[in-house]
Amino acid sequence: MGRIDRRRTAIARQNLEDAYGDELPEEERERIVRACWRHFGRMALDAIAFPGLTPEATQSILRVEGLDRAREALAQGNGLLVFSAHFGQWEAGIARCGASACRSR
Repeated sequence: MGRIDRRRTAIARQNLEDAYGDELPEEERERIVRACWRHFGRMALDAIAFPGLTPEATQSILRVEGLDRAREALAQGNGLLVFSAHFGQWEAGIARCGASACRSR
């Protein structure tokens, strides 16, 4: 992907150089840039795959805390505000909710 999106790859390289300067060897900066693109690729493939997973498969790979309280609020006719850290594959959380986790009964 880095070869396809040369502009963003150059930005990533420059950001690493600006942040670390000579403290981080060029080889290590390149390793980080490649690792970022690999991570992006995995996340993109996950985002494509999650909507096609069965509810059982989704439940087996994602942990949701406070689900009982969410269901109780929905059963009482209340709405929900869900907060999450911007960490990991948050699109998967949406798929998990769509797999009946957050639906009122």
